[in-house]
Amino acid sequence: EEVSEYCSHMIGSGHLRSLQRLIDSQRETSCQITFEFVDQEQLKDPVCYLKKAFLLVQDIMEDTMRFRDNTPNAIAIVQLQELSLRLKSCFTKDYEEHDEACVRTFYETPLQLLEKVKNVSNETKNLLDKDWNIFSKNCNNSFAECSSQDVVTKPDCNCL
Repeated sequence: EEVSEYCSHMIGSGHLRSLQRLIDSQRETSCQITFEFVDQEQLKDPVCYLKKAFLLVQDIMEDTMRFRDNTPNAIAIVQLQELSLRLKSCFTKDYEEHDEACVRTFYETPLQLLEKVKNVSNETKNLLDKDWNIFSKNCNNSFAECSSQDVVTKPDCNCL
């Protein structure tokens, strides 16, 4: 797939401000939600970590982060999902056999989840600013080094 130089300008400070507003408007709770995310302890390569995290953030925004329709937070999520779709062309696809590699189940608060999403967006922006072609790197070897996915168990608190 062809990666465009346009990628280096795709994530703007407005996107990061939207994520920060989502974080700031989040109610603090001790209740945890379950989501799949990259195990950074297993996947040390920062480019490969972000390639894997980017795909998982797309799923999280679609399936996990839900807000009442037409609220500022819901509108922000839609805008971030649209950005995510445009950014997809900046990431070359690695072999599907490693789709579950380096991924584990996290039990964290919604606030912690949003912080992860913001950090991924921030780091992706920083790397794209330096080298717009960086995510064309082949990560199959890094993914293959990860141990198998963990066993999923139900969390104690079932939150919305």
